[in-house]
Amino acid sequence: MAFSIKITRPAAPLDLCVTVAEVKTNAGAIEDTSEDALIGMMIRSAQSYVETKAETILNPSTVVERFSGFPCGNLELSREPVRSVTSLTYVDVDGAEQSMASDKRQQWLDHNPPLICPIGTEPWPLTKPGALGPVTVTYLAGPANAVDARSEFKLAVLVIATATYEHRDAFLRNSELKVPDIVRQMIEAGARRGYP
Repeated sequence: MAFSIKITRPAAPLDLCVTVAEVKTNAGAIEDTSEDALIGMMIRSAQSYVETKAETILNPSTVVERFSGFPCGNLELSREPVRSVTSLTYVDVDGAEQSMASDKRQQWLDHNPPLICPIGTEPWPLTKPGALGPVTVTYLAGPANAVDARSEFKLAVLVIATATYEHRDAFLRNSELKVPDIVRQMIEAGARRGYP
């Protein structure tokens, strides 16, 4: 289980899985552009909500995940999809940071959840006792382009952003998202530990 997780997204352009135009069309072909920035905020909030609930990433991102140690078996990454593992580092028993070379580990990134383990019968390296988060995995997650995000999650973002726009007074007062029950069910059904 992850000790901590940090997700870094590209600074610009902001790559969202749903566009402002899509929300405006879904909300009844709105042509007024005065609330485009607000709709963009709603999309970002909806996307964040879906990503958190489904443990997924919907746009190209770099994830740095720290673990309290190596597991007895496979190391499970907490977000999907994973495109590649950039590095796996750990604090050894002497307190020095070490890197586990890619030829010393195997990975099954399209598995659910994505997995990493040592090659063959080799054990995981020992880590410094008492070190906080001694194992760090850095990986590229999310689709290469946000438009390629899983369709059920894109639909969930679109429905949440549209419903929130239609009830925007609550969003303006306290950033409250409008999440219809059907969307909660869609997210639960599509969550990464729920699909083969």
